Amino acid sequence: MAIRGFHAAVFRSPGSLQMTTEDSRIRLLVVDDEQSIRRLCTTVGGALGYVCSEAESAEAVLDQGAAMAPDIVIADLRLPNLSGADLASPDQVPLSGYGSRHHDGTRVH
Repeated sequence: MAIRGFHAAVFRSPGSLQMTTEDSRIRLLVVDDEQSIRRLCTTVGGALGYVCSEAESAEAVLDQGAAMAPDIVIADLRLPNLSGADLASPDQVPLSGYGSRHHDGTRVH
């Protein structure tokens, strides 16, 4: 995902999208240091039927450990300390989107 210099990775655990009878909704975690990006992603995710949670840093996610237990993570790759990529575990499949624009608005290739 790229929004004017916003670099993110999406992580999904294999088989994690299998639903249970207890909760048939997918859990989405958004990790970004910008509240506006978190709000945008959780608003869209909620509209799509996901159960959304958010964190402003990779450290906050790691501190909560398994309590968050998301099926999908959208994480900023340019967080201040740990990268969003640091949240991926070996059993997760990272998908990366990179995009940016020059100051004049033209696309970086």
